[in-house]
Amino acid sequence: MRDENFLLEIAGFVVCLLLLCGDIESNPGPNPNPSSTQGSPLLVKTNPRVTRGQSTLPFGDSRSEKSSDIDIAKSLVNITQALGEIMSQLDMFKSELVDIKIELQTMIEVKENLSVIQKENNVLKEKLEKLEENVKVKNLIVFGMIEAERETATETEARVRAFLADKLGVEGADCEDKLPIDRCFRFGRKVPDKCRPILVTVLLQKHKTAILNAFKTFRQNSESRKTEYIKEDFSERVRNIRSKLGAILFKVKSAHPGELIALKYDKLIYRGQAYTYNSKLDCVVACDGDKDVPNAIKLTQ
Repeated sequence: MRDENFLLEIAGFVVCLLLLCGDIESNPGPNPNPSSTQGSPLLVKTNPRVTRGQSTLPFGDSRSEKSSDIDIAKSLVNITQALGEIMSQLDMFKSELVDIKIELQTMIEVKENLSVIQKENNVLKEKLEKLEENVKVKNLIVFGMIEAERETATETEARVRAFLADKLGVEGADCEDKLPIDRCFRFGRKVPDKCRPILVTVLLQKHKTAILNAFKTFRQNSESRKTEYIKEDFSERVRNIRSKLGAILFKVKSAHPGELIALKYDKLIYRGQAYTYNSKLDCVVACDGDKDVPNAIKLTQ
């Protein structure tokens, strides 16, 4: 709108200038008599071309008047056409600006919707991770146990119970009533001459703790460490955190032998304080926000 007003002001200014020129008969301009210029030496001295041009003007010529009127009319027509073209271009620009505004508004709405969807997706992801962790909380994975050619799930469970009772000395492991097992099966693709791991799910958390404690004692024997092995079943999130914390644990123990530091689930316990890995910050942080991370841990990152 400001551009349109500006152009209209210019057109009006040009028309006013043309009107101010006046009629040649009623407003003939300077005196064409060369003698009149002699009385103004300053004008002759400053710009003699002005007096020379005035002395040759055909004042009082009707044909010149008609020619001037025609030129003015043509100029007005040209100005009108130019203004029309400019107005049409402005209308086109306005239409394009409206389209751009609509597209921008659509993009803003899409971005807002994506932001909402992303938040909902993050919430669902956290819920799925918690659900997976709750499902795996009573799982154990047994490695290195001999696998028969056509071993059934019942035979696999019997093999695991015998290992828990005979080698680990877990009380009641050979009795279903004393140590109930919900699931026991091998997983993964079967490869010749290799034993697939066994997933064991117990019904009670105390039985899982008893098995892990018994295995800690069992693995003190260097010969047995090369055969059967038991570890907890963690979710992908916990595995990633433990991988980061495990590397820090190794470095701290190497640099400070005898330090009280241990890895428990997704926490690093150092001198009685718990720390964990923050994937967003890509660093170890204290579980208690008011605590600072010790230098022994900071230097390992």
